Amino acid sequence: MDTRIAELKNDFNNIITIRTSVKSVFESLEQRIGRLKNLYADFIKHNENALFVFGLDSFRFQSRLIDLEYEDMKRLFLAINNRMYCEYFKLYKIVCAYITNIITDKKVLEIIKINNFPAYKDLEPFKEYNIETIQELHENILLLVNSMLNNIEVKENELFNYQGKRKIGLNIDNFVASFNFDIIMIREKVSLFLTYVEFFHKLHTKYLKRFSHKIQLMYTHVNTDIRFDDYIEINRKGGASLENLSHIGDSSDVESTRMNTPCNSICSDSVGDVDTRRNSFLGFCSKNNIDFDADCIQHNEPNEIFDVIETTCENILNPDLSRVIQQSIAETKRVEDAKRLEEEDKRIEHKQRLEAQRIEDETRLE
Repeated sequence: MDTRIAELKNDFNNIITIRTSVKSVFESLEQRIGRLKNLYADFIKHNENALFVFGLDSFRFQSRLIDLEYEDMKRLFLAINNRMYCEYFKLYKIVCAYITNIITDKKVLEIIKINNFPAYKDLEPFKEYNIETIQELHENILLLVNSMLNNIEVKENELFNYQGKRKIGLNIDNFVASFNFDIIMIREKVSLFLTYVEFFHKLHTKYLKRFSHKIQLMYTHVNTDIRFDDYIEINRKGGASLENLSHIGDSSDVESTRMNTPCNSICSDSVGDVDTRRNSFLGFCSKNNIDFDADCIQHNEPNEIFDVIETTCENILNPDLSRVIQQSIAETKRVEDAKRLEEEDKRIEHKQRLEAQRIEDETRLE
């Protein structure tokens, strides 16, 4: 029994961990939704023309769609949280009613009287209960089960004494059998209560894990459609106005922006020869007050340096494309290595044939 109780405590801690992670995702989503609302408010404030407002309808619907999904997620989470409290509360009442009838220990009865938890109402399936209250309720259930186990231990000691008295000749066989039966019933009742809690843990873990996957999927979709981190970085550097952010999440506009960035103009293959690329790069550094050692460009291998710059820029601007390029490079290298090995084998084979031919000619001359 003690092992089962320890496992139950550990299982409930895992449930709390999952729930905490879900709450953190909710907080992140709430922050992003707040940013979207602020963005829309700024757009409307600075663009009151009817056509501009019409052009912002799609952005408004995008924000509204996220709001609706967020509210649905929140409602579902409240239902799960509410159900957790429901099941623990009803089990707690059953345990209390049973203990009141079989245990006379005043300390245990005092615990039952002190803990007046909020009554659960079936007509309020979305009422929110604090996680602290749910934890306290769960702990009290296990505490009451422990008190029942202690009561069983006391009764077993009494049973041992009664069995001793029976052995000296007292006709109390039926009494001992009834007393032993009473202990067995209490032990089975404890096992039943623990089975209930184990089942609740299994359900709650399943519900929260599934919900965690859903909320994380929504979070991923929101972050994929709208790159909030890019927006923060742009505003921190002062590199874009609010109007330029109207196409956040549009892949075609992102590609257009990427093609017009200073970094891309430096890294593009169309820049020309190495000297032109070097001068363009140094000019860009000077214009943007970037401290860069020009001697490094003069003395090191220019091609290697600009290859590194191109790779770094591409990784920043388009990580997905960069991954494809890296895979393509790896595949090309593999093919080239295989081809080189094949040519080497052919050279060795040709050399062996020439050597065999030479030996054959020498033997014929002899």
